Amino acid sequence: MLTSDLLLTRSRGPYIEPRYVDVEGPALIDLAQALIDIHAEHQGKTRRELQQALDLLAGDRTDYRIQRGLAKLLCDHYCE
Repeated sequence: MLTSDLLLTRSRGPYIEPRYVDVEGPALIDLAQALIDIHAEHQGKTRRELQQALDLLAGDRTDYRIQRGLAKLLCDHYCE
C-alpha cells in the first residue's frame, strides 16, 4: 500500500480525489520495466545497494512520486 506522501490527489471543492496514472502509457511501462529490472539485478544484495540503484534511476525525473510509488510496491512484494 502506498503511503500518503506517494499518493497523487487533486482537490475539488471540499473533496480530495485520487489522480490515476495511465497504466498503458509507454513512459510508465518503460519506467515499470526499468524498476523490475533493477529489482531483479539486486536480488541477494543489500537494501542499500538497491536504493542506490533506484536513486540513480530517479536522476532529474519530474515524476519521482510515481517512480517512488512503483518502487515501494515492488519492494513491499519482493523485498525480504
